[in-house]
Amino acid sequence: MKTDLFGRNVLITGASSGIGRAVSVMVYAAGANVFLLGRNTERLEETASMCMACGENACEKEKREVVWLSYDLVAEPDDIPKLFQRLAGEYGVFSGLVHSAGVEMVRPLRSIKTVNLVNTYIANAVSGVMLMKGLSLAGVHSESGVSAVLISSISASCGNAGLLCYAMSKGAVESSVKTLAIELISSKIRVNCIAPAMIKTPMTENGAYQKIQNIDGERKDFVELQHPMGFGEPDDIANAALFLLSDASKYINGITLFADGGYSVQ
Repeated sequence: MKTDLFGRNVLITGASSGIGRAVSVMVYAAGANVFLLGRNTERLEETASMCMACGENACEKEKREVVWLSYDLVAEPDDIPKLFQRLAGEYGVFSGLVHSAGVEMVRPLRSIKTVNLVNTYIANAVSGVMLMKGLSLAGVHSESGVSAVLISSISASCGNAGLLCYAMSKGAVESSVKTLAIELISSKIRVNCIAPAMIKTPMTENGAYQKIQNIDGERKDFVELQHPMGFGEPDDIANAALFLLSDASKYINGITLFADGGYSVQ
């Protein structure tokens, strides 16, 4: 199966940890130039070092770019397309995007305020749309074909107490992917989604378990039992992203790929 990405420019958001970091290393290992976005400069540098270490030890040793930028996708969403234009002007057109950045919001309905809904929606859904707007601009994307992957969540399809803000925003991500897939196919831009279940990342391990317990009394081991194959690893999602970025998936467009260890089929 052809999953190499040699010579392609791929931008990855949320690259400072978790799924975004795993995607960054795997995409770089597949031969791409990677452009890493996140808010924590120190952790972005760590991700960049992991990519370059892969290049030294396990991957082909030809020259590839690793560019990292501290960037807040929520601060000025309308400026996101300009970022893509600037990077394309300096480094060349893009062939791929993985939008992994996002925020978790665990809050029962009785405590939700409008600001919680709006902020989560902007962080998880609006930012992805503006990234796609930037990628679709003339002179930004490769005319030979582009693949964009947006990270959703099983919460968009499966009910979970306390995750209304998060589920609403991820549902918007999946809806936008269907429309974008049709609108952008004339520009040879494919758009797909990945919906993970619980993945062992700093965000989930430091936040979701404790907050879920506070809402409905569930313990971490009970939550894990709801996942037939246990909690996933960041590489499980990175492998799915690599497939969707590559030519191996060239006839796949507008789907949500469930990478949930069987959670959603129960």
